[in-house]
Amino acid sequence: MPVIKQDTDNLLTNFGFHLQSFVHGQNVLDPQQLANTIDSRLSEDLATIVYSLHCLEAANKIFDIHLLVVTDDFTKANLTAILWARMQGIKSLRLGHGVPLCEEYTILASRVTDYMTVFGQRCLEEYADIGVDISKVVITGHPMWDQYTRLRMQKSHCRAQVCQKYGLRADIPIVVFATTYTAYLTAHSCPSIHADTARDFFIACRALREKNIVFNIVIKDRLGWQREYPQAQGDKVLETLLLDILGEEAQEHYRYVLDEGPLWATAADVVIGVSSNYLIEAMLAGTNAINLLTYQNAVIGPNFAADAGIVEVEAHQLADAILSMLNPEEKASQQQKIQQAMEYYNYKNDGHATERVVQLLCDLTPNIYPVPSQSVQFIWQKCLDTGPVSLKTGHHAVPLYNLLNMLSNNPHTFVDIGCRIGSNASYIKEKFPHCTVWGVEMSQEAARMAATRLDKVIIGKFEEIDLGEAGLAQGTLDGALLVNVLEYLYNPWDFMVRLRPYLSEQGQVLISVYNLRNLMLMDGISKGIFPYAEEGLLDITHIRFFTLRELLKLCQETGYRVAKLQYSPDVRIWGLVDRFKAALPRNIELDRLTLKNVTLEELMEMCSLRFYLLLEKAT
Repeated sequence: MPVIKQDTDNLLTNFGFHLQSFVHGQNVLDPQQLANTIDSRLSEDLATIVYSLHCLEAANKIFDIHLLVVTDDFTKANLTAILWARMQGIKSLRLGHGVPLCEEYTILASRVTDYMTVFGQRCLEEYADIGVDISKVVITGHPMWDQYTRLRMQKSHCRAQVCQKYGLRADIPIVVFATTYTAYLTAHSCPSIHADTARDFFIACRALREKNIVFNIVIKDRLGWQREYPQAQGDKVLETLLLDILGEEAQEHYRYVLDEGPLWATAADVVIGVSSNYLIEAMLAGTNAINLLTYQNAVIGPNFAADAGIVEVEAHQLADAILSMLNPEEKASQQQKIQQAMEYYNYKNDGHATERVVQLLCDLTPNIYPVPSQSVQFIWQKCLDTGPVSLKTGHHAVPLYNLLNMLSNNPHTFVDIGCRIGSNASYIKEKFPHCTVWGVEMSQEAARMAATRLDKVIIGKFEEIDLGEAGLAQGTLDGALLVNVLEYLYNPWDFMVRLRPYLSEQGQVLISVYNLRNLMLMDGISKGIFPYAEEGLLDITHIRFFTLRELLKLCQETGYRVAKLQYSPDVRIWGLVDRFKAALPRNIELDRLTLKNVTLEELMEMCSLRFYLLLEKAT
C-alpha cells in the first residue's frame, strides 16, 4: 500500500501541475472551479486505478495470462484492465450482460475490448446502429437464461410453489411488476423513475380492483435504492412506498419480494417491466409481458418489435393492457408471437449459451488445453464412438422458417430426413393440413418425440433406409427436407441419386448445408484454428464439407436443378455486407488473410453460415 500511495501522489502532483498550466493559458470559464472539480475526481478515482494496475502487474508475474474477460468496458477498473491488457498484447473479451432495449449509452459506441458477446440478433443490431464494429461480436445467447429452457416446461409447478410460499390464491391470475432503476449514465436519467413507475402500477391495479377484477399482485423489487427514495428503511424501498401510498391495503392485496426472479417470471400470468431485460426473461419463460413506457425509455420509440409479443403502453393505458393480457384469446395471440420471437432476443434459446461462451473462451485461447480428468471430456471423447446416437441439445428445436417457406408446390406427401424432434416437419403439417408428413431419424430419443407430432417416423441411418420398403411408392413424394444431413453422409451423392426416383413430377427437395467458405472459418484456418464442436459449422461428426460451388455441382451431378438459392446469414459477420456493398469489388482484409477483388455475391456467400436450396428434378 505505501508504494500505491506514493504512485498516486506523484501522479496527482504531476497532473495538477499540467492542469494549472492549461487552465491559466486558455480562455476557460472559471478555471479554478474546473481545476477543483477534476482534482476532486482524480483524488477519488486515481487510487483505485493505481491499485488495479499493481494487482494486474502482480498477477502477470505469477500467471501466464492469455485472455482478459470483463462484463463492461467503461467503468474505471475494467477500462484500466483492458488498456493494460492491450499494452501487454493480451486479448480482451466483454461478456454482455444485457440487451439494450431503450437506448445504448453513447459512451459504449467506441468499444475497447477486442471481442464481445451478445445474446441475440436484436442485441447485435442495436450495437451496429451506434457504430460498433460487429466483426468481432459473437452471438452466444445469455448463460443466465439457460435455466428458462427447463423452467418454461414447469410453469404449473413454479406457480404452485410461489402460491404456497407467499400465500397467494391459486385460483386467480398472478400479475408481477418488475421494478426498474436509473444508472445515472446519461444526462436525461430520471432519479425518481423507480418510484414513479411503481405508482403508475399501483394506480392501474386500483382501477382494476374498483371494477372487481381480481388477481394476485406481486412487486418484484431489487436491492439498493436508497438514493431514489431516501426515507426507505434499508433496502426495501418499494415496501416503504407501498405502506406510504396504500396503507393497510398493501398487506391485504400486494406481495413485495426481492428474490427468485426466474421463478416469478415463469409463474406469472403477466409480467410488467420498464424497458427491462426481465421482460425478455418472461418471454423466454412463456409468460405474457407489458412494457411500461415513460418519457425516458420512449425517447427513441418502441423498445420491442410489433411482432415480439411484448405489449408497450403508457401509464394511462396500463390497466386496460393488464385486463387484455388476462383475456384467454389475447393471451394466446401474444403467446404465438412470443414463440416466434424468442430466438431473435436469445440465440437458439436452447439452454446451452453457457457452453457456447465456454467454447468461445477456448477458441480465443487455443494454446491452453484442459487437463484430462474424469470430469473433463474432450470433444472427440464426448461425440465420437459413444454408442447409440443421442439427441443433440436444441438441434432443430425451432423451425427454419426461411428454408421451409421456400417450398412452393402445396405437397400431399412430405418426408423430413433427419427430422430430429419433428419441429420442421410439424411446421409443414401446420402449413399444409392435408399433407401426410413422415420423418426419418437416427436418434431413438428424438424419433420418439417426433412420433408424437408426425404421421410416421422411421428410425435408422439415412444411408440404410429404403423408402420403398417403408411404404413409399416411387413418383409419389412431393417434398423432402434435408437439414444439415449431407454433411453426415459418407456418400451424399449416392443418397441424392436414390432419393430422386421417389419424387413426383412436382416434387421439391429443401436442403440446408453449412458453408465451408465462411469468412470466420477461413480467418481461423489462416491462424491454424479449426475448432471442432459438438454441433454447427464444425460439428466433429461431419465427414463431408461443402462450398457453394461444390454443393451446386453435387446437385447437378445427381440429377437436380436449383430452383431457389438463399443465404442464411452468419450474424457475427453479416454486417460486412452492408458496410462494403457500395464499394465492391474490393480487397477484404482479415487478421492474417487478405481476399482480393471480392464481389458482392462472393461477400454474401462468405458471410453466410448455411445455404438454403430448393431443388427440383432436372429434365
